[in-house]
Amino acid sequence: IAGCDRMSALTEQLLTLSRLEAGMRDGISADARLASCVEEVLSELAPANRRAAADVQTDVPADLHLACGPQLLQSVLRNLIGNALRHGGDGVRVRIVAHRDGDTDVLEVSDSGPGIPPEHRDDAQQRFHRLDAVSSDGAGLGLAIVARIAEVCGGTMTLGAGIDGRGLGVRLRLPRRR
Repeated sequence: IAGCDRMSALTEQLLTLSRLEAGMRDGISADARLASCVEEVLSELAPANRRAAADVQTDVPADLHLACGPQLLQSVLRNLIGNALRHGGDGVRVRIVAHRDGDTDVLEVSDSGPGIPPEHRDDAQQRFHRLDAVSSDGAGLGLAIVARIAEVCGGTMTLGAGIDGRGLGVRLRLPRRR
C-alpha cells in the first residue's frame, strides 16, 4: 500500500509539472482564499503530521486571497508542508505565515528541520534533484513544482533559513490582482 501511495504521489507530481510546462493554466485566473487552502492541506496531511509529532503553526489572515488558483495553491502547500514533515525529523516545527507587502502577497513556509545548505539551494529547485537520495523517498520534484507555480502566477520563490536560523524557509511573493 505504501508503494502504491508513493507511486500515486509521484504520478500526480509528474502530471502537475507536465501541465505547467505545457502552459496549461486552468484555474489560474481565480483567486484562492489562503486560509481555506491551508486548512484543507493540513487536514489531508494530518496522518503525516501525527507520525512526525510535528508542531504546525499558522499565521494566515482569514481574508487573504492569493492570485493563484486554488488547485495550484494547494499543490504549493502540499509540497512545502509535506517536505517539512517528511524531512524535518521527529518533533519538527512548521510555520506557515502570510502577509501583504504593498502590491505583493507573501507566503512563507518554514521549518526547524535539517534544511538545505546555501550552496545546494539552487540545485534543490531543479527537477529530480534530491540531496539525500539514499534515505529520501521523494522524487526531487516538490521544489521544482513550487518554483514553476510561482512563476506561472507571476511571482517568485526563494529559499533561505528556516525557524530560528535552522531548517528551510521558502518564501513566495505573488503580485496582487488589481
